[in-house]
Amino acid sequence: MRLKLMIILFVTTLACNSFWPDETPVVSSTPPEVSISSPSVGDFVLPKQETTIQSTSVDAEGIAKVELYINGTLERIDANTNMINSGPFIVAQPWTPPAKGFY
Repeated sequence: MRLKLMIILFVTTLACNSFWPDETPVVSSTPPEVSISSPSVGDFVLPKQETTIQSTSVDAEGIAKVELYINGTLERIDANTNMINSGPFIVAQPWTPPAKGFY
């Protein structure tokens, strides 16, 4: 019998208008737009089998990083190395569900 789990994800982003690593980021008062394109809502994945969470974040002031939280636990951080471009920041974050369950 194959075990399956339903994945529900929460992605946070930090938008800032600082383009240089030695400057302190300034948090924007307007939240960024974030969408998760994969997996789709309600998709099932097998426990202990890596899946890729793909998200797109957009903010007029740029996206500094994307943090992947699963059930309130920070799993991964991906920094945007191209802060000069305020276009969408698309990131694919691998994650392996440890057991069956809802995430």
